[in-house]
Amino acid sequence: MRENKDKISIKKRLVIIMGTVFFLVVAINFYQGFAILQEKNAEIEKLEAEIEQVKDERKDLETELEYLESKDYVERMAREQLGLVKEGEKLYINIGDY
Repeated sequence: MRENKDKISIKKRLVIIMGTVFFLVVAINFYQGFAILQEKNAEIEKLEAEIEQVKDERKDLETELEYLESKDYVERMAREQLGLVKEGEKLYINIGDY
């Protein structure tokens, strides 16, 4: 009878040990998965911030391009850099500055 109880006790111990090992393996895998998930979420946040920065930069560049393509800008550059005047206007040059 004692031998039978010892066999049951050994089986119980074995089941408890295997259960504990299984639990530890599951817990470790869960922790690793959670750590990877946090890392990926941080990476996503960083990339989303970068996307917003690039969108703002693009908006600024589009505004600048719109201005550079405007009639006012072209006219201003023609006057300042090329010395051109509109029809009927007279160009005066202040020679005192030279």
